Amino acid sequence: MDSSISASSSSSDASSSLTLNLPSPPPALSAHLSSTPPPPVPSLQVELLRYRTFELQKKILPDLLKQYNVSNRQGPMIFSRYHFTNLKADVDPILLTGENESNSCITTELLKVSLPKKKVPKLMKDLRILLGKTYKTFLSNLKRLPPQASSKSSKIKVTHSPPSSHGPSTVQLTHGGITQRINLPHYLRLQSQHSLFSSPSSPPFPSSAFTLLLRYDALSGPGFQAAVPPSVLDYLLNSQSVKMECFASPLNHRYPNYCSAFPDTDSPFGSCGSFFNFSPKVGNFESNPPFVPSVITSMIEHIDGLLEGTIEPLSFIIIVPEWRRESCWERIKSSVHLKKIVTVKQKDHVYREGSAYRRRSEERIASFDTTIFWCQNEEGERAYGNEEEGILRAFKGDGDVIPMYRQQQTSASTAAIETSEKKEKKEKKEKKEKKRKATSSNFEALLGGGSNSKKSKKEKKEKKHKKDKQASTK
Repeated sequence: MDSSISASSSSSDASSSLTLNLPSPPPALSAHLSSTPPPPVPSLQVELLRYRTFELQKKILPDLLKQYNVSNRQGPMIFSRYHFTNLKADVDPILLTGENESNSCITTELLKVSLPKKKVPKLMKDLRILLGKTYKTFLSNLKRLPPQASSKSSKIKVTHSPPSSHGPSTVQLTHGGITQRINLPHYLRLQSQHSLFSSPSSPPFPSSAFTLLLRYDALSGPGFQAAVPPSVLDYLLNSQSVKMECFASPLNHRYPNYCSAFPDTDSPFGSCGSFFNFSPKVGNFESNPPFVPSVITSMIEHIDGLLEGTIEPLSFIIIVPEWRRESCWERIKSSVHLKKIVTVKQKDHVYREGSAYRRRSEERIASFDTTIFWCQNEEGERAYGNEEEGILRAFKGDGDVIPMYRQQQTSASTAAIETSEKKEKKEKKEKKEKKRKATSSNFEALLGGGSNSKKSKKEKKEKKHKKDKQASTK
């Protein structure tokens, strides 16, 4: 299938997520959108180089832990926390520079994996040195890149796979030896968004989509990318007039108005930019940030500042893990604008997978309790309220969920099926080879040139020679 896959396709699995008719944004939001200058158009070649560099950076900490004779199973998780804490978006959207980076955010995790306390400073120094080297190599390679090629010459190979027993229909985008996969409904949705929001200077859709997928694939970290299920967002829209998500992406947003991490790759798909650069004066907003303490702390500080700076009705519904021992959780709880706090028990709710755009099942049972905070000014509380029963019901999800106790069974079943298929394939191959050899032998025998025929003649000759020799002796 080529890049002309259309949003008007009648795919049955696309119908539920392609469109959502919503009211127009409030005046303050409209003013913000119209006054925000468009970000620079991302370069496909630069993004490929950035992606490959970050793949190297992600391996540094697990490799160091291995060198220090420590289990590196938790290495990716620990690095994700370090990455989110030390990322400087004004320098690079995803790469770490190794300069002025704090290690306090992961010291406890390093001790938990049995790294001796006296070795922590040495490991962190090695980590920063290696991160710095990869970043300098990136900058050096960046200078060697040819001038940005025209959008027409940056060809993206687009192929389509039909639905199967393992999952829905998918689209594969390939360029520079790298393939990104996305479920067809999400691909069609991106295509529709691009037609609405891209500017004349934006690259064509396949290039924009590939760059977007590269960025979020690089960013995806274990445990930090769980989103609120659509059932909750629909409830908030209909019952509490929430019309914008503060932390979302072109791949998982529910409302047409949303903030996201990367203005450069996301703006052609309708993103309003970073939440930390967003300053609404009125409205009710849903805020479900990445589950990283430093990000959560920055979020509540920004929200408190916004609530202090307006006399209009302003409200934020904050949804985060119930981390009572973390300072970020306590910081929200101690906010002077906190009006209500509710706990959702782990077994009573679901989250949407951050990588739902390429997974078979989009929702999963939560692995922790969740806290819902309503931070509002007085006018916001009167205008929007903070009713909790409906949101608790909505958190149970839409039913498209693999329960946690079945996730291992599902994986085991899939592995068993794959093993069985491999065994059957091997047996068929061996049977085919055996049949081929038998056929070959028969063919040679028919021609009289087979090995068996030659052996038989030789044996007869030797037997006759022996008999003649015995006769002459007598």
